[in-house]
Amino acid sequence: MISNQAKILIIDDSRTNRIFLEKQLQKAGFSNISQSIDGEQGLEMIAVSPPDLIILDIVMPKIDGFEVCRRTKENPLTKMIPIIMVTGLDDYDAKLKCLRYGADDLLNKPVKPPELLARVNTLVHVKQYFDDLQRLNQQMMDNLKTAGRIQRALLPKQFPKVNGLEFDAYYQPTECIGGDYYNVFSVDKENICMYIADVMGHQFDGAMLTVFVKEFISGYSKRVVEMGKAFSPAECLTELDIAFKKEGFPADLFVTLFITIFNVPTSMLTFSAAGFAQPPIVYGVNGIRELRSEGKLIMALDCIEPFKENKTKLQQGEGVFFYTDGIVEEFNEANNEQFGYDRLYDIFVTLDLGNEQELIPVVLRRLKQFSKRESFTDDIALINFFRRS
Repeated sequence: MISNQAKILIIDDSRTNRIFLEKQLQKAGFSNISQSIDGEQGLEMIAVSPPDLIILDIVMPKIDGFEVCRRTKENPLTKMIPIIMVTGLDDYDAKLKCLRYGADDLLNKPVKPPELLARVNTLVHVKQYFDDLQRLNQQMMDNLKTAGRIQRALLPKQFPKVNGLEFDAYYQPTECIGGDYYNVFSVDKENICMYIADVMGHQFDGAMLTVFVKEFISGYSKRVVEMGKAFSPAECLTELDIAFKKEGFPADLFVTLFITIFNVPTSMLTFSAAGFAQPPIVYGVNGIRELRSEGKLIMALDCIEPFKENKTKLQQGEGVFFYTDGIVEEFNEANNEQFGYDRLYDIFVTLDLGNEQELIPVVLRRLKQFSKRESFTDDIALINFFRRS
């Protein structure tokens, strides 16, 4: 919007005043000028076609300028329209009332043309800057929505089909895009890879880094298969850490990740972690235990600590629940407390055997009951893997 193309609305019951103001604006190059004869008509015109600036008289029949200003500023759709109130009232309280109702500037009668144009030009430019910011913000939101669709498209469309094995998963970012991510895929005919990640950083950077993680792990899997080697979670994390450092990512970006390989013939789980603070929970016929594995963060800073690799056998009738910190950190504002680990573990204690496929819906339902909200305060990613036979 070029300043002299700004749409200006003059609301004044005096025809003489309206003509005078319009002529002064026209001399200054403004051409998109409308007039309203009273406050009631002015409010209707604002609602139908919001102007870029309003010049508003105070004393008018039907609806006075105070009320027009108040309604305009209380409406979320019009509150950012600048308003110059024109008053012949030599009354401090009346001027204070104008400002209290949200007027952006005041002009005293008789209006002096240089003062009028100075104030109009200033507020028109302010409105232009606001409109530009709104436009840029909308472009950013559109880009984030596109990035969110791309990120969701990277999630697995289907899970490996193996007799006796069941998979379920859930992903929900708090905004259009998020830093949490999961994947489940077949490495080869005998091995299944499952991992869950939480990328720490700014919203867009963190979300795009999940793409880097996915592509790297997929590439590593293909390489080891082509080389006839076994997929090693520790080796995968080591190479991911090296690649991360080579890319030169900022120091405030880092990745926490838990990755496991399930060997179908032996039912053996081989797993490693990179700074992942929520050890997956093994549950089922043999009670509850955790898959704990120590490991440094994937980050730009150098750290010589190696990634460790652990193994455990998954028995028939056991499952593994992977989750990010959004679960335990979900907050109840009324009680000023987090959902926590105890409430999460109570779900596994009370889960009926045979209803393992309902685990994720139960967890989400309990979270919403606890927080008293339908949405969550942090990104959430979940995987539920169960060995039925």
